[in-house]
Amino acid sequence: MFLTGKRSMMLVVMFVVMCDVVVAQRKAREIAVEVFEVAGFPLNVQQAVLVKAEQGYLFRCQLSNSSDSEMIGLRYSLALEQPSETPRYVFNRSEAFQLKPYETKKITFQSPLRIIPKQGQRIVFMLEQAVSNDSIWEVAKAKEAFAAYLNGDYSVTPTVIRVANQVDAPIPTRIIYQR
Repeated sequence: MFLTGKRSMMLVVMFVVMCDVVVAQRKAREIAVEVFEVAGFPLNVQQAVLVKAEQGYLFRCQLSNSSDSEMIGLRYSLALEQPSETPRYVFNRSEAFQLKPYETKKITFQSPLRIIPKQGQRIVFMLEQAVSNDSIWEVAKAKEAFAAYLNGDYSVTPTVIRVANQVDAPIPTRIIYQR
């Protein structure tokens, strides 16, 4: 049975309004996060948001691995900044995940952040360390670079140091020959 005239138009309008309400509720639960990109890292962070959960906020982002190693973890800093106050560091946290070489994946970290963001507050994310089975990439003087960025000094460029990961590296197979 086909609806015509006013009834069909009314159903279309109700559907559009309901979709707008669902989108508005989803956006109210998500808070955009500014990402301070560090050149030289094998991980790239995009679409960073805080998602409202029961215990607090969960950090969700899209991670891209540009190395030929599987990534197994990272460490980051998250700062909340009120326009009239000095920036305060909220979290410096480590998270575990698996990201294959040259893969991009949307990840939600399940450890809740117990924060209460305020209206007009700037939330900034900085990646400090990336870990693979072979290597560890670390930002030298990360706190100083992050503080300078938060204060508007974009001339401080963080440098990345890469070292061998001797803890998580797989144990090489030893072949013993006998005669």
